[in-house]
Amino acid sequence: MRNRKKATLIPVRLKWQRCRDGVDMKSGVYREVTDDLPNGQVHVYTSGDKLFVPRSDRFEDVTYRVADLENPIVLHFINCFELGGGQPEAYGAFLSRFGMPKKEPEAHIAEIDDLANVFTVGLALSTNTENTSNRARDANHFLKSVRLTPAFEFGGSDGGQLVLQPDNLLGFMAMEVALAHEAGAALTSCSHCKRFYLTGPLTGRRSHSRYCSDRCRVAAMRKRNADRQLDQHH
Repeated sequence: MRNRKKATLIPVRLKWQRCRDGVDMKSGVYREVTDDLPNGQVHVYTSGDKLFVPRSDRFEDVTYRVADLENPIVLHFINCFELGGGQPEAYGAFLSRFGMPKKEPEAHIAEIDDLANVFTVGLALSTNTENTSNRARDANHFLKSVRLTPAFEFGGSDGGQLVLQPDNLLGFMAMEVALAHEAGAALTSCSHCKRFYLTGPLTGRRSHSRYCSDRCRVAAMRKRNADRQLDQHH
């Protein structure tokens, strides 16, 4: 585990909305494509895609905070890609739980799938690469598109706390990636269920952890015992 002088997180808050009734999937147009044909003509056609839209106009306000790195939203996102195989149902469940990625009325599956892949690779590179400058470079790659608003969050008698507010859910998850890098956490996958999770500072897990939860640790132990008994009978 990399040594760090401190393991604290910059306060990050996102005030967001999600549809109370979840999201629906429908067919739509992803983008317009132009092809230059050999005869000099131009062929313009539309590229179809499945997209998610709110199921109703009933929205509720939610606030997301980065308190630690035990269960960041970005892990739910990349596990949709890795464990859900990029299936629409996995992304639909994510959007219903956390809201749309941007302040837009729809989200295309093709775009979400690409973003999930980018976040998976980026989180791995910014936390697991041995070269420090390379880790910082990959973390900075995510921060280029993040818009942050500094503001005081008042509470208690201390006069308030300065926090950073991203403008959308993608920006919030990008900050989670950067904060994982800053804290010295590392991305790994569970030896039992293959789910991605973080280890090291502020994650609640040791750097050599093999399982994402006690449930998976116990399940893996039971499987090993069952395999031994099966081998003994043969």
